[in-house]
Parts: sequence; C-alpha cells; structure tokens
Amino acid sequence: MSELPARQRELPAQQANCKIATKDAIAQAFLEILGEKDFSKISVNEVCNRAGVHRTTFYLHFHRIDDVLLFALDELFSRVEIICWDPVQHDGDHEKPPLCQYLRAHPDYCPIFFDPGLFRYVTGRALSYFGPATKKWLEQHGSDASESSTILTYLLHGCIGVTLLNLSRPDDEWETLRATVDKTISPRFDLWLEARQMK
Repeated sequence: MSELPARQRELPAQQANCKIATKDAIAQAFLEILGEKDFSKISVNEVCNRAGVHRTTFYLHFHRIDDVLLFALDELFSRVEIICWDPVQHDGDHEKPPLCQYLRAHPDYCPIFFDPGLFRYVTGRALSYFGPATKKWLEQHGSDASESSTILTYLLHGCIGVTLLNLSRPDDEWETLRATVDKTISPRFDLWLEARQMK
C-alpha cells in the first residue's frame, strides 16, 4: 500500500487547526460581548457578527450560547489552578498559574465572573472541574466529603472575589496583596490539617 502524498497527510491537521481557530474566535467574540452586556441578552447572531462567522459555522461547533460559555470555562480552567493558594499543589510545584494570576494576565475572561446571573453556574462548574482532586486530597487528610465541598467553595469564592476587587491595582501591589492572602491562609490550613490528623 502506497503512502499518501505529503499534501494529503497535512489536510486533516490543517482542518483540525481551522476548527480550533474558529471555536476560539467564537469564544473570544462571546467574551467581548459578555463584557458589554448580561449573558441572558447575548444572541447567536451577535456572536457570529463579532466573530465574523456565519450562523451555520457557529452551529457546526456549538448548539447554543450556553455551549460557548462552557467551552470558555473549560479552556480557562484547563490553564489554571483553582485558587491563589491551592492545597492540592501546596506540597509540589505549580505547573499552572493560580486562577487569580491568570485572570489578571487575561482580563478577557473576567466578564464571566462579573455577570451576577452566571455566578452560581460558574462556581458550580469550577467545583465540578477542580472538586474531585481537591476533595480527594482533603479527604486523605481527614476531611469528610461535606467539609471538603465547603472548604473548596469558600476558597473558590474568596479567590474570585479578591481577584475581581483588585483587578485595577498595579502588579506590584497585587503581588503584595496576594502574598499576604497566601500567608494568611496557608498556616491556618496547615493547623487545620494537623488537628484533623490528630483525631
């Protein structure tokens, strides 16, 4: 059996790259519009016009606007650690930046967190995305499932709240503030862990 010519072998890769670029363009347009209006008022037509794609192209990649939100969230969460100080990463190296740091460097994602109508959905999605690993870690250190969920929710809400309140601060001020928050949380969490392990 003969090999395909190089040009034919390159086509699937080019098509895959084109699909990714189109999805990214749609998501970027969605995020821009979300910075201007509430999620509930965004239409497929608006996103298509902003992204420069036809409605048919939109529907090749997404079923509805909610799917674009889900895609944007999954892209964001795949690039970050959940919180400023992540207990799961506490003992090891940070391969990804914390959410707070990533949002400052990529403010185009911030509108997702500013829309009050999305807050419960977004935090729920974050909990389902990051929850299993963090809960497992917490439970290995003596926490029960209910406590783990509560701690994770608390850390997530605190991270998002502090980040959004301080987006306009210069980077040096933000790093000082973040270091203070980390220094406050880390020892208290370590004390909690010690107490749990003594039980």
